[in-house]
Amino acid sequence: MQRNVSDELNREFGNDVKNLRKAKAYHASLMVRKQEIEQRLKVSKGGGDPDQLKGLLGFARESLEKMQILEGVHGKILNDVSAHLDNASLVKKEFESSLADIQKLLRLKQYLQWIAKIEETSESIEEAMSQGQDEQAVSHLSFLLQVWQKVRASACTHLTNFLRETILYWHQILRDKFENAPVAYTPELLLPFEKSFINLHKIQLPEGLEGSQLDVGSTTSVLPLELMLRPLKKRFLFHFTGKRQTNRIDKPEWYLSQILTWAADHGEFCDRFVQAILVKAGVEGMQARTELLRGRPDHSTASRWIATRSLADDFIYATAIEEAAP
Repeated sequence: MQRNVSDELNREFGNDVKNLRKAKAYHASLMVRKQEIEQRLKVSKGGGDPDQLKGLLGFARESLEKMQILEGVHGKILNDVSAHLDNASLVKKEFESSLADIQKLLRLKQYLQWIAKIEETSESIEEAMSQGQDEQAVSHLSFLLQVWQKVRASACTHLTNFLRETILYWHQILRDKFENAPVAYTPELLLPFEKSFINLHKIQLPEGLEGSQLDVGSTTSVLPLELMLRPLKKRFLFHFTGKRQTNRIDKPEWYLSQILTWAADHGEFCDRFVQAILVKAGVEGMQARTELLRGRPDHSTASRWIATRSLADDFIYATAIEEAAP
């Protein structure tokens, strides 16, 4: 009988003895056969053919043996699966640990690559300046400004500090050089003025970077325009502060007249030259003449100028307010 059971199992499973799906299906068929036998036994319980009853019992024993063997196979499969899962769990832990180490190494590699790239770019700026290639130096510094925008929020504070200091160092050197370029009041000076203007715009520091290049109280967001306005502001301080004859408390109209005169004198230059350079530099939606008017000492400055003086005379005070009001 055991041989018959073995032969039937071999026919059913062959070499695929670990196929859990076949085992479940075969187990289900045996359960159906068991129920059929039990039903037959109930029918023949009240008296039946002894030969038929003997055959049923033999069939029942054979089925039970098959079920026991099948349960043994099923248990072995479960043990193998459990052992495999345990091994897989250990492999997974080892893999996760190795993966974490690899990720750390990759981050370290990227960190060192950024440091090397910053140093390399700094050397390129120095080399370009030594050879008089200002545009190349500006291009390299512009690249560092782009890098700053990418890593400014990084938790690698040493990297960001190193990049910030490098940018500020070269920015100041290039700014000092371009800032001293002549203003293009003649056609011969227009080309160097244009180059310096565009270069200053390209190296303008982004908002939030320490060491912002715009003057305190600046009224324009474009660095070269702010630098162009600086001489006018110095001339204003020269004429309208201290013991100058033009610094008259009773003549506030001199103050505003001078500002309007400067705006008129430089308006044509802004329209003819500066506006075209702004377009070439990629500055959109900005009018050079408007920026010049914004950059002059505004009405709030006039109010502060008036407030610093003791205007005891009501007529003088009223005249000053009338002149300074928009």
